[in-house]
Amino acid sequence: MSVLNEQLRCPLPPPLDPSACPNACSDNGVCARNGAGQPACYCNTGFGGDDCGQGQYTEVYKCGYKW
Repeated sequence: MSVLNEQLRCPLPPPLDPSACPNACSDNGVCARNGAGQPACYCNTGFGGDDCGQGQYTEVYKCGYKW
């Protein structure tokens, strides 16, 4: 598998085994290597925490976002 851009073709690293990340990212995110090369969870929208096990929400307030 690779990603194409206008100038070159860059191979993607092999995917990590989900069990390499905390709690397999609770099935709420993707297990990938962080900038330090360590396995880490990258959570889907609406989830957070080291293992993506915490629900999070954003409240809409006057057509904007309230954090």
